[in-house]
Amino acid sequence: MVALHKAGAAVLQWARLDDRIRFAGAPLRTERHVVALARKRAELLPAVDDALAAMQADGTMTALLTAWNILPPAPPPEVLTVGLAEFAPYQVIRPDGTMTGYGVETLRPLARRAGLTLEFRQISSEDWAPAPGATTCCRRSA
Repeated sequence: MVALHKAGAAVLQWARLDDRIRFAGAPLRTERHVVALARKRAELLPAVDDALAAMQADGTMTALLTAWNILPPAPPPEVLTVGLAEFAPYQVIRPDGTMTGYGVETLRPLARRAGLTLEFRQISSEDWAPAPGATTCCRRSA
């Protein structure tokens, strides 16, 4: 399928096919986005330019473009690290250190279907409780 990212993503999501499609290669073209002002409001242009530059500098613009599917999402990392704390029957850490449980055994086939590699690591209950985040249990492997 060749389509504008936003339109293509919306159609795939509506058809429930978005889990079967991967982005391949660089975009065939890019679109330029502009802000249009009436000539009689031309005095606003420097303020608009400054605001846009500030949004670009602090990451707000990238966040907005990504959130609204104007930029394609970043590719997933090669290995996703999953932090597990003992919480039977969902997360079970065996005496030999291997991990199982409903959550683990559900994630494995989902990851395979998505073409992802998972790495399970034991973490403390305190690190697990807050939920995933960059500073808690689930991080991208380097």
